[in-house]
Amino acid sequence: MFDRCCRVVAIGLLVAAGLAHRVCAQVSEEGHFRLHKFLQAIGDERYRVTQDGGVFTLSDSFAFTDRGSRVPLRAMLRFGRDHTPLAFAVHGRSSRSSTLDDSVTIAGGIAMVQVDSSHSTALTLGQHEAAFTIAGYAPVAIQQELIRFWLAHGRPATIRALPSGNTIRITARGRDTVRVGDTTVVLQRFAVTGLIWGRESLWMDDAGVLVALVSTDAE
Repeated sequence: MFDRCCRVVAIGLLVAAGLAHRVCAQVSEEGHFRLHKFLQAIGDERYRVTQDGGVFTLSDSFAFTDRGSRVPLRAMLRFGRDHTPLAFAVHGRSSRSSTLDDSVTIAGGIAMVQVDSSHSTALTLGQHEAAFTIAGYAPVAIQQELIRFWLAHGRPATIRALPSGNTIRITARGRDTVRVGDTTVVLQRFAVTGLIWGRESLWMDDAGVLVALVSTDAE
């Protein structure tokens, strides 16, 4: 078991800094992100990945308080060994004004998409189409899996986001050296476009662990 602590400063942006990550002999994973907005720590996200045969399930609890309003979000992602998504569900809010209640299941090249628990659509995925289940910047752990999916599938030029249908593009932007306490750490920086309005910046370590993310919420 090992812990990481990283502090990131950004004005007017939502920042998620990876604080802890543990991998055990049973190939389960746990992580903790601290959420910042306007230079203030406003909340936390915790996730856990469990394995059942070749299928992994990520369970996530995300919450922060913004100007007196609590913003909670829960999500589940089920995926295979190569990070290909099999099922996804998200419920709650990602900002004071944004409500999510979506789910996606994928089998046999067909994605069953349900938005706001009312409108269901069956989408046919192309044989060689890269598709990933994600609903905006939160939860952060889902973005970690997005980058892992992209790397595991040969860095495809585009990824189809489900349920939105948006086209995501990921770019490797080089390596940055940062100080974490008394330790110097070299991180890989990535840019993500198409997921939200504008561009996100993410930093991963050499073990494929998300250390920090700078994003914007719906406000």
